[in-house]
Amino acid sequence: VAVNLSIKNLHDLDFPEEVKTLLDKWEIDPRHLVLEITESCIVVDKERVVNVVKELKEYGINLSIDDFGTGYSSISYLKNFPAREIKIDKSFVIDMVYNDDNSVIVKSTIDMVHNIGCTVVAEGVEDEKTLHLLTELGCDFLQGFHVCRPLSPDHISDWFRSSSWVKKS
Repeated sequence: VAVNLSIKNLHDLDFPEEVKTLLDKWEIDPRHLVLEITESCIVVDKERVVNVVKELKEYGINLSIDDFGTGYSSISYLKNFPAREIKIDKSFVIDMVYNDDNSVIVKSTIDMVHNIGCTVVAEGVEDEKTLHLLTELGCDFLQGFHVCRPLSPDHISDWFRSSSWVKKS
């Protein structure tokens, strides 16, 4: 499960322990939780955010940088920030089939992120052409209406069972 964090969460030094307590209480393996941090949240009070994030990582929780490419952080954050997943913002993905600049940005981002050992998620996959291009570029995961529209909790299990998008074990 992926959960977006707010800047308030990232400034709360007690937040990591609260998350760990809940994971322990509900007997959830922390590897099954991904906490998404928007790129712009990283640059606000960097030292405090890094402390909170490092503690979450020590508990075995996966971290993702969301909306990558829209914030004000530098590439050096990728090297030093303990996230293992980068989500390319949909503003680059949606028209990448028709916009050469966006296509180059997405391709370069995928290559760079893979080269530092992280996985890549592309947000905003809205059509088959975009899906094929991202697949050709080696994007690890796709997110968008072409894959699945938002579902209620009652319908998500049915989607997982019947979807060709989900890897069956």
